Amino acid sequence: MANQVSRVLLVEDDPDQARRVTMMLVEAACGRFTVSDVGSLAAALAKLRDGGIHVVLLDLGLPDCQGIQTFTQVVRQAPRLPVILLVEPGDEPLAAAAVRGGAQDSLLKDELTGPLLARAVRYAIEREQLKARAERTMALLWAEQMRLSTIIARNAAGIVIVGADGIIRLANPAAEKLFGRQQDELTGLPFELPAPAGDPAERTIVRPDGQTVTVAMRVAQIHWDGEPSWLISLHDVTARRRAEEDLRRLNEQLEQRVAERTAELQWVNQELEAFGYSVSHDLRVPLRAMDGYARMLQYEYGAQLPPEAQRYLRQVREGARQMGRLIDDLLALSRLGRQAPKKQPVDPAALVREVLAARPAGREVTVVVGDLPPCQADAGLLRQVFANLLDNAIKFTRRRAQARIEVDCEWQAGVPVYFVRDNGAGFDMRNAGRLFGVFQRLHTADEYEGTGVGLATVQRIIHRHGGRIWAEAAPDQGATFYFTLGREAADA
Repeated sequence: MANQVSRVLLVEDDPDQARRVTMMLVEAACGRFTVSDVGSLAAALAKLRDGGIHVVLLDLGLPDCQGIQTFTQVVRQAPRLPVILLVEPGDEPLAAAAVRGGAQDSLLKDELTGPLLARAVRYAIEREQLKARAERTMALLWAEQMRLSTIIARNAAGIVIVGADGIIRLANPAAEKLFGRQQDELTGLPFELPAPAGDPAERTIVRPDGQTVTVAMRVAQIHWDGEPSWLISLHDVTARRRAEEDLRRLNEQLEQRVAERTAELQWVNQELEAFGYSVSHDLRVPLRAMDGYARMLQYEYGAQLPPEAQRYLRQVREGARQMGRLIDDLLALSRLGRQAPKKQPVDPAALVREVLAARPAGREVTVVVGDLPPCQADAGLLRQVFANLLDNAIKFTRRRAQARIEVDCEWQAGVPVYFVRDNGAGFDMRNAGRLFGVFQRLHTADEYEGTGVGLATVQRIIHRHGGRIWAEAAPDQGATFYFTLGREAADA
């Protein structure tokens, strides 16, 4: 407004008065106003039809129209323009009626001053501009509300508009379905907002027919009909909550079943442990007696027995010792199922050296121990793994003039893979699936001794560590046994 030049239309039939008002306004406004003056209503209406006028200064007593009718004609021609009345003393009631009819202001001609006139014109223009801006804003708000109303009506979620007083103002069709009521029934009902308002919440709605519906609510603050309000979206989660409740009951039943099965397994383990003690004590007694009597018979009467009978006695004693070793292996295997690994930082290379140092002196075997990275494992169980695999490798390289065993490690996908490789008898990979079964042997007892439990023990130890074991071999070309101890084992 400060830099804009406003055009003022002065409607005054007295030329002297017109010049006086024009001079006062121009001098006081410092170039912010330009004034066009006319002396009749007809001329004024013609000017207004041409446009470009910002404010009208109107004398109600014109040659071609008198009184309030003059103002009415001007407003009819230019309803958006602000009109300031210039009245004679005694015409105040007439001016008051015109102001009530929409005139911006009224000024007595006898009291006019330049500043008063300029201020009245400026305020009239500013008020009209503010009014126009407010009308545009209201129109935009109304259009936005209409658009929002359309979105709300078409939304699949239930939506209610709640005023600041907690009373429902609007409900969409989806909300009607949730509540089981029509919009005219819902409008005017109180609606309790979650505390604090705006946080997600759930509520149970009881319909008129007694059915209950669980809804999830989200609350957002908006303006509706010009006042602060709440938009509440409602989503039917009844089926989801019922499914969750069913799942909770199933989990409770599953936990109960797991507890029952655990108790059964504990009982079975106790029975197995009792069986182990029975095997350890009851079966060893007759074995010791068998071996003892055979040894006494061999010592006391061996010289009197024919060679065939002596061979029978040796086989009896060897069978007893083999049975004892088998019982020891089975007991060790059964204990693995009840024994949780006690993991700690372990140096596998040191374990291999301990196993080799504990072996009795025998034939010459070259054992190469590579760079074995440390790991997290049960030291005693991992020692047993290396002992069994090395025993296996030494046994099956018996017929090699230069037996060679390699213990090393390679990395696969960031995981250390330990291996024991030999140049012994090997085996057909078609039989690899039988390697780790209890009592499963790929060679006869006459070829290579053993109980058929050693590799099964190794596999169980590896599985208890979360790893896996496998083998690669070819007949008469040696075998390699690979194993891992789980990904976390590398974090030693």
